[in-house]
Amino acid sequence: MNLIKITALVAALPIVFILQSLIAESFTTNRNKLRFNPDLPFITPDFTGNPVTDNDRFMNMKSTRETGVFDIIKWKFSKNPQAEEKKSDTFRLQVTLNSSFIDSDKDLIVWLGHASFFIRIDGITILTDPIFGKATVVPRETGVACNTDMFKNIDYLLISHNHRDHLDLDTLKEIYKNNPNIHALIPLKMSSDLTGDLTAMQYTEAGWYQNYNLSHPITITFLPTQHWSKRWLRDENRSLWGSFMIQGKNKILYFGADSAYADFYKKFAEIFPQIDYALIPIGAYKPAYIMKDSHMTPEEALDSFNDLNAKIMIPMHYGTYDLADEPIGEPIIRLRSAAAKQNASDKIVEAVIGESIEL
Repeated sequence: MNLIKITALVAALPIVFILQSLIAESFTTNRNKLRFNPDLPFITPDFTGNPVTDNDRFMNMKSTRETGVFDIIKWKFSKNPQAEEKKSDTFRLQVTLNSSFIDSDKDLIVWLGHASFFIRIDGITILTDPIFGKATVVPRETGVACNTDMFKNIDYLLISHNHRDHLDLDTLKEIYKNNPNIHALIPLKMSSDLTGDLTAMQYTEAGWYQNYNLSHPITITFLPTQHWSKRWLRDENRSLWGSFMIQGKNKILYFGADSAYADFYKKFAEIFPQIDYALIPIGAYKPAYIMKDSHMTPEEALDSFNDLNAKIMIPMHYGTYDLADEPIGEPIIRLRSAAAKQNASDKIVEAVIGESIEL
């Protein structure tokens, strides 16, 4: 039995690298070290750069208990109280096979699964956190709307952080091959994760509350999330993480990426008082002792949407990859229930993978 458990733990380690951290080396903040891109403007005077630890690791706005390796071992060796419910869950996301939105002249949002979206705003095209295959060893639970090589003439690539279910190098290499002029908008120090052909891709790194310099008449701002970064054994929080506000002439979209609930959403609403669409993550929240400081429950996701004072919420980060202990269909069921209790069901748009939501 011990050998079986050890084998199971070894097999689970790649998933651990996606989801959780090992114990960090130091948590002492060095306020004299503020990281930012000196070529980019800040949008708020009360934030002048991202503080880092003494050994140059990025930090969240709010101090949290760090998840350690023993938490991971506890998780992997503990029985999931919803194991049977999870096993019998037949929920699967709907998929519409479609690529017509790529060549359309309409402004729209298309969910591509997980945190991947195709966005056209003022005729400018954007892809967020694209991943269309496995997340390392975690299989994709749903189909794709179209082949990766169909994405052509994409203007901007938005990558929120370097976890392998958000920064997928195989997908990025295919996209870059077909879009050699694409401009990647990424967090501070993520460029070290761009390997092979991707080292030649045009990119700009930003810190929180900084605007990217763009060649098109839209504004994209990098904003905080309550999360972390990691791809390898010893690189935890070496690169930053965050979310994006996308402002066109008449519409504003918020791409929430990966985050726990935090009070900065209210601040976003003060800075951007007319948010039309908020793309908010709702999945991967169990067990709470592992997930609560980096992922939201569906109810917390609705709270963040309310804090943003946005008009429409599009839930995401559920149903595409099985990354946590809750049944794969539970997040959207809980969100529906929470929205109904607040008489807010008409504000939730459940996207179908591959279908266009016109702005």
